[in-house]
Amino acid sequence: MLSSQRMPPISSADDIPWLFCVLSAGGISYHTLHELSPDAQEKVTESFQSYFSAKNDAQYDATQAIHHNTYANMVKVSNRLANEKRGCCVQTIVIARGKISRITEQVGKYEACGIRQRKGCPCARIIFHHGQWALSWYCQGSGAASGSAWQDAAYWIR
Repeated sequence: MLSSQRMPPISSADDIPWLFCVLSAGGISYHTLHELSPDAQEKVTESFQSYFSAKNDAQYDATQAIHHNTYANMVKVSNRLANEKRGCCVQTIVIARGKISRITEQVGKYEACGIRQRKGCPCARIIFHHGQWALSWYCQGSGAASGSAWQDAAYWIR
């Protein structure tokens, strides 16, 4: 039973910038968190930290501590290349323990995984962009995102 497990020590996650991948008629562009609306910045940050226990200074239960440590290991500078090559989103690595299945496959090259779209939760993958590692967020799909501007939280999470 997980609640009786000894609390693992909390690892510190290396900082990694977030980029938000936007597909438009003009092609692909990447935007920073600060380019989103203030409301969206708050909502996507809170959602990401909640789903993946990604805050270094939070109090976690045993399950959350495991998720946090898995996330910290994933974004460790020395592991970024391997995780980029895997092509998995954060949730597949952290929550599903790296088990790729048909439901965790990316729907479109620049859209969230099918399961993330159905759940409306964050979908981000490690990428190497303009000489630096980043977590690239993907939209909730062309259907779910229609009517939302990329600067809005609803474009990235529901």
